[in-house]
Amino acid sequence: MCHYDGVNDNSVAVDECANGSEVDLGVGQTLQVRLPENRVTGYRWVLEEAGAPACALIGDTYQASDEALGQGGDHEWRFQATQSGVGTIRFAYGRPWEQGKSAARTFTLRVRVNPG
Repeated sequence: MCHYDGVNDNSVAVDECANGSEVDLGVGQTLQVRLPENRVTGYRWVLEEAGAPACALIGDTYQASDEALGQGGDHEWRFQATQSGVGTIRFAYGRPWEQGKSAARTFTLRVRVNPG
């Protein structure tokens, strides 16, 4: 299921369907990125780029599914648009102990921050 909308006047939320796209924010707005993650299998999203200099990471949380054991859940990151400009948010999905192996999946979002 794709999700891309304004949560409220000060926040925008995107999910995996926004991969490869661009989002426009105003200085001070918050961006929420939510990606499915199955920690039971050892796979985790690793933040490789946090949108600097236009954005900064302000928090992340993981919510396990309420369904059957082993179903995974959602990992959510919150970024603050700190200054006008352009930045890239990039994640890689893999197992941390598998060094040198390509990521199973990647997620990239270009962020354009406009003056207040």
